Amino acid sequence: MTLAACAPSTDAAGRAGDGTAGATGQKLLYVSDGTFGNVYAFSYPGAKLVGELTHLQTPEGVCHDEAGDIYIVTAGNATISEYAHGGSQPIKTLSDSAGTPLGCAIDPASGDLAVVNQSGPSGGSGLPNVAVYKHARGRPATYSDKNASALYFCAYDDAGNLFVDGASSAGGNGLLVELPKGQTKFAGIALDKSLNPSGGVQWDGKYLDVGDRSGSSGHADVYRLLISSGKGKTVYSTPLDGDNDIVSFWIEGRTIVGGDLIAGSVMYWHYPGGGNATKSLMGFSDPVAMTVSI
Repeated sequence: MTLAACAPSTDAAGRAGDGTAGATGQKLLYVSDGTFGNVYAFSYPGAKLVGELTHLQTPEGVCHDEAGDIYIVTAGNATISEYAHGGSQPIKTLSDSAGTPLGCAIDPASGDLAVVNQSGPSGGSGLPNVAVYKHARGRPATYSDKNASALYFCAYDDAGNLFVDGASSAGGNGLLVELPKGQTKFAGIALDKSLNPSGGVQWDGKYLDVGDRSGSSGHADVYRLLISSGKGKTVYSTPLDGDNDIVSFWIEGRTIVGGDLIAGSVMYWHYPGGGNATKSLMGFSDPVAMTVSI
């Protein structure tokens, strides 16, 4: 990684001056900035900028595997690149010909890599889909859902079931679907909350957390859902006060981190309580996705 001359700033800690010195032995918060073409790495939870991957072709989703390796989805050239934790050069690169990629997730049990294509191939036409790379290698199997006009982010649970959010083809409201382990067709999940629009998905070990970018108060909410028998029941709602448009988030311990597209910031809140942000990192253009690698 290298440090940029112009990089996001934080209201807490300043910038490191020696690249990745000491970075590989600590938790790192990775934030993708599609417009700038960069992925930033911050110490976590300290929020000190320790490195930057530059000149990427529209980086979007970021996710990590059990070893802490980072996967970066770049929409500009439809590829997924794997980096070691704190590394500066790709270990390997996969090609995605199934559409325009956005989100990604790793199955902690199998090591399979799921990449969400928000729209289909052939110049953006065709159904949105999910490309699944077995053991994060080779050519993917692809799965589409005719009920979705767009797909965004995804997460695996501990059993290998894959959850994907997006927009419904009937009215454009947010939707949540599941690709059960070993199955080839998506199943819809009936929610007791509306997602207008949906943003971000994460499994927290017991519940599925799904973002609602508008929320009941005009600010984003993250809903903890109990998934059972094709239904998603809200057991807790985390309000992200002070945001403008949180497109996705990452939960690590007692903190939730979200990227605000309008404000160009990455903000921290207490989890699951939410409320007012406790920390803000400024100076981004398009902080679309983030993850914490250990």
